[in-house]
Amino acid sequence: MELRQIIRKLIYAPQLSGGRRTFLHFFWNGGAWSLRDFSAPGVEPTPRYRADPGLDFTVEQILEMARVSGIPCIDAPAHPVTDVPFWHKKTVEANRKYLGVGPAPQAHSAVSAQAPAAKRTAPTHVEVASADYRDRLRATFWPYREEQFAGRDDLFDDRYQPGGAQPPVFKSKNAHCNVLLRPGAARDEIEAVLSAIPTGMHHKWFRSMTSSQALTQSVFANLKWQGKLGLLADLRGEDGLPVFPPDVVRPRYAREPLSLRLEYQVCYLGEPRPTSVDAMLGGEYRAAVECKLSEPGIGVCSRPELRPSEPNYQRDHCDGAYTHQRCRFARCALTERGIAYWRYIPELLDWPADEDIEPCPLRSTYQLVRNILAACVTPAGVLDPAGHAVLLYDARNPGFAEGGQGHEAWQTVRTALKNPVLLRRCTWQELAACLRQDAELDWLTGALRDKYGL
Repeated sequence: MELRQIIRKLIYAPQLSGGRRTFLHFFWNGGAWSLRDFSAPGVEPTPRYRADPGLDFTVEQILEMARVSGIPCIDAPAHPVTDVPFWHKKTVEANRKYLGVGPAPQAHSAVSAQAPAAKRTAPTHVEVASADYRDRLRATFWPYREEQFAGRDDLFDDRYQPGGAQPPVFKSKNAHCNVLLRPGAARDEIEAVLSAIPTGMHHKWFRSMTSSQALTQSVFANLKWQGKLGLLADLRGEDGLPVFPPDVVRPRYAREPLSLRLEYQVCYLGEPRPTSVDAMLGGEYRAAVECKLSEPGIGVCSRPELRPSEPNYQRDHCDGAYTHQRCRFARCALTERGIAYWRYIPELLDWPADEDIEPCPLRSTYQLVRNILAACVTPAGVLDPAGHAVLLYDARNPGFAEGGQGHEAWQTVRTALKNPVLLRRCTWQELAACLRQDAELDWLTGALRDKYGL
């Protein structure tokens, strides 16, 4: 491809936007190039260059990525990149015309409604190698430990030291220290936030700073205590729909309290041992939230992973296909045990329950499908699609970028859903940016930045 001395284009290349469906502003002056994401309203994006991690691409390689996507490259006018409203409008027009994606709304809050919105940085979506991503997390966690817990080495498991391959890990008895608390919080506030997830329901590695459960509790439990969950109504997914509809998180001026339950026990799908949804919001309309941080993907079905040494291997093992196996009456080992997933799946997804399917579509999508069922089946066991599932993830995690395990599971479910709006997603970065509009949450957004780099 013959290159001009100066190139200005709006391009669509999912590899460069972390899988997000948006055009990027691409500029090349004959020597250096830059990429900017103007999709967020009122946000001056941070330019990205070839020297940035994960972006060591030539101009030819970038244009080839855009060509392979099958979406046209759009010639961009010679207009200053500092004119954010102009480029946001151009980006929204291109996204709507070629990608079918609506604009993201301007986040606002009770505070920002009375004062100019604080400038916030757009989330950076860069696909990096898995090891590089973990290194970047550790590079944030260890300085955070040194600053926030100076002189308190007694809180930590001394098997995990700076410079090693692992993040800081608290001792079991100090696991609660992994939850963010407002400085100066009174005892009743601390108890309310820490009791949002009972100790007995903590995950095995809750005490590690990479724990997505600790991050979930830090954000949602504090928002609930401070009456700020209504801010989440400002978040929009890539389809333009609210991630957390106002009817779920309640308008800020409503007096009726919001129902938020962390580690919500799903007792109506016939599971012998009910498992939990990370966060369940709402009542008649439910939003079941699956929260990820450093995990490479979505939870998978356990039956194909059973080992011959496990006592239920002969009865429950599955080879990964939705077929009759091991003399079972049902095609699914879970159905054979009375678990009701396949009773509802054909009503919501284009996966028939009365036909062989190889490989089984539930194998790699188990956790997402289960959350959809948790939101769309009532506690009485009646299918009522008055709800949806939400995937909340770290934009830097390559597992949720194009080609990653989490991204592939998302695409598989989203494509198969008869009503795709039953599954929505957003990033922790987008959530944190939304919360930055409320000055009363500066302590929380600052802690999310310092500890997690969000």
